[in-house]
Amino acid sequence: KKKSPPPGYDVVAPVLDALENELRDRVKESNASKRNAESMWPVHQINWQRSRYVYDMRYVHGRIDKRVYEYCVKNRLVDGMLMAKWKKPGYERLCSTYVINPANYKFGTTSICRVPWK
Repeated sequence: KKKSPPPGYDVVAPVLDALENELRDRVKESNASKRNAESMWPVHQINWQRSRYVYDMRYVHGRIDKRVYEYCVKNRLVDGMLMAKWKKPGYERLCSTYVINPANYKFGTTSICRVPWK
């Protein structure tokens, strides 16, 4: 059962809906001329944009309250783990939690963000 959004959600809803539509369009695009890693870049970019928008609206601009923020995280509209990392010093520019997980790379190392932001 999905709960109705809390008051104040209408501030972020238009941008989140627009990014969701853009994500659908990007997934439908042909990946024939791209490498495997490049085909996932648009998905990571849009995920970063959605999460960064809600994070900035909460912590930088103060336009949404805690209930709206938690609603977005709980319903997986944004990446809660990524936003939790952004709160820590040194992770402010992190593009994805995938790059800091040593299990994703040989020799147990981590990577730098390889996804172009724009």
